[in-house]
Amino acid sequence: MILLPLLMLGTQAKAQKQGTYTKGEVKTELIKSFADFVESVKPFYSKGDSYQDFKLKVLIGNPQADKSLLPTLPAEGEALLLKAYNYIKAGYSYTEMIKKGDFETMGKAAIFMSDKVKSGKTETYAEIALFGGNSTALETNPMLPSSKKPCKWYQLWCHLDNVLGEGWGETIIFMIIEIIFP
Repeated sequence: MILLPLLMLGTQAKAQKQGTYTKGEVKTELIKSFADFVESVKPFYSKGDSYQDFKLKVLIGNPQADKSLLPTLPAEGEALLLKAYNYIKAGYSYTEMIKKGDFETMGKAAIFMSDKVKSGKTETYAEIALFGGNSTALETNPMLPSSKKPCKWYQLWCHLDNVLGEGWGETIIFMIIEIIFP
């Protein structure tokens, strides 16, 4: 679900060498990636949900659960979920999300994951850490939409690998850093 438009680029994107991506292309892909992320968590939302209700559904799978069970998210994971919630609540279409042009939120999440990997953690660890670190809750969430896609909604590194090819890491991360923090 995340990066779905990128998957449509398929072999063209995978065939492109890391060093040939322009900053503009990376920015465009981050914008699309964020819109795809919003679409991927949309099934967890019900009209009238508070942000806390939404988080309980996304992270635990039970909107009636004690709010104290919610994991503490790093700023980058919190920003992704909060902005996704606000876009869903506002009723933005995919096209409207693209027009809003949010590349920073997804870019900061990619930088967060890259920093974890650089510190010796696995890519899976980095994906799970972005959303509070409870892999069991994420993997067994009873509200998790069924999908035949190779990546679950929270597996951002997996989605980037599928689109950009394995090893996309440093070249793209440096561009993201230059785009977000010029």
